[in-house]
Amino acid sequence: TGQKLRRCELKTMDRNPTAVRSIPCVRVHDLDEEGRRVVSRIGTGFVVAPGRVLTALHIVDAAYKCCILESLLHARREIFIEFPAAGGEAAVELRAEIEEQFFTASNASEDWVVLRYAPDTVAGAMPLLPGTLQSHYELVPWVSYGYVTRSGGMALDGDFLPTLVQGSATRWQVRCNQTAAAHNSSLSGLSGGPCIVRGKVVAMFVE
Repeated sequence: TGQKLRRCELKTMDRNPTAVRSIPCVRVHDLDEEGRRVVSRIGTGFVVAPGRVLTALHIVDAAYKCCILESLLHARREIFIEFPAAGGEAAVELRAEIEEQFFTASNASEDWVVLRYAPDTVAGAMPLLPGTLQSHYELVPWVSYGYVTRSGGMALDGDFLPTLVQGSATRWQVRCNQTAAAHNSSLSGLSGGPCIVRGKVVAMFVE
């Protein structure tokens, strides 16, 4: 059943060091003219290729809806990617930059951006496999891992709601079991995280 599948996958997320290691925390600090940090944002990302992490654009730039590549590249900010400790490997924090070659006009409307980091290999971190969501997606269970608490990352799960939101990109609404149990609708920090169904990424959380 869907309930059994969700519990099985969630346990896999908790105990699978490769999956967790491949979903880093994304921290962005806006700087003033003197280089001091004035605003900070936190989100989630996931490895899509060696040295490349996909995340939500609004984590990198709060004014993303009107941003252009030139302004993004010259903004005063610091971007860090922190790979969590997993599988016996220590946590690793690296500086990151916007990957220009993947930035197009659709980035702002679809709210995504690719970040690059070096070195392009981090022990235990592997690209997550892409998948597709079938047309009959209602109540299909999903799992994820995100940085929704100050204490670090946590495994999350839920299912898809019947409502399909159309726009420049296909968007679905989901229900999260952890926020429902806590009577809290906030998933702040999960933006940019992968939505995983049957072991493959079918979407990215954007809010």
